[in-house]
Amino acid sequence: MNGMNRQYRRELKRQEKMRVQRAERAAARRRRMRERLQARRQQARTQAEPFRVRFRRWLTRPYKPEDLLLLFTGLWLIRGITSAAFGLGASQPAGPEAVTWAVLIMQAATAAMALAYLWGLAREGIQWQGPPDALQPPARVWGAGAAAAAAAYGLGWSADWVVTRLLNAPQVTAPSQVTVPVDWGVLVESGGVPAALAFGATFLLVAPVADELFYRRLLTRLFLRTGMADRWAILFGAFLSGLGAVGIIPPPRATVAGLVLGYAYIRTGSAGAAVVGHVLTALLVALLG
Repeated sequence: MNGMNRQYRRELKRQEKMRVQRAERAAARRRRMRERLQARRQQARTQAEPFRVRFRRWLTRPYKPEDLLLLFTGLWLIRGITSAAFGLGASQPAGPEAVTWAVLIMQAATAAMALAYLWGLAREGIQWQGPPDALQPPARVWGAGAAAAAAAYGLGWSADWVVTRLLNAPQVTAPSQVTVPVDWGVLVESGGVPAALAFGATFLLVAPVADELFYRRLLTRLFLRTGMADRWAILFGAFLSGLGAVGIIPPPRATVAGLVLGYAYIRTGSAGAAVVGHVLTALLVALLG
């Protein structure tokens, strides 16, 4: 009997010793894991680059998905700052001279932003991909631009009529309340010939070139670069151009014009056709309303 009790106690001691050893080994493993984790964290802290360096590398990395959002956000920041500086959002309508300078600065800044992005790609030695931008014969460029202008003006006017007359949607007018067709005589009387020429150059040349550079040459190509089909690239580019035109020209007209000009750009592979079409469309609106 005593022999059995001693054997039982030895077995209990052996099991207790094994339990303690297992607990010690588990604690040692957890301690080593904590030490390795702390060592890795410390190494990451010592080897990590400053936030400004990592942010700059992320910002300058081309073709990232956030580029479209960053570019469109930049466009709206430019519009907001320029509108506030020239009082376009005030209760009192701004005059043609203030609107001319505001739109001129706005479009010049937009074009500069687009060119800076393209220059950044060229500086990194990255080949731009998208529609073939080969030189087109001038006759084809002007012919495609004239056809696009006629389609954009006609379809845009029809879309605006459907939205405002049939659907009874409120008509969005420009902050300056500049009516179309443009009364050039009033412009000359109020500001003189230089003011009328500046107004015409801004709305008939600078604004179309800047818009096509930003919406077609840049944004539409970014859509295509992400693997989007042509029709969806045209559709989203037109939607963004209509959204960007809010408060300047009626969005239905801008959206339909964006569809037509985007199609002309993809079809011809030339930004010149889109620019010519935009210029002629703006001229038709200024002359015919």
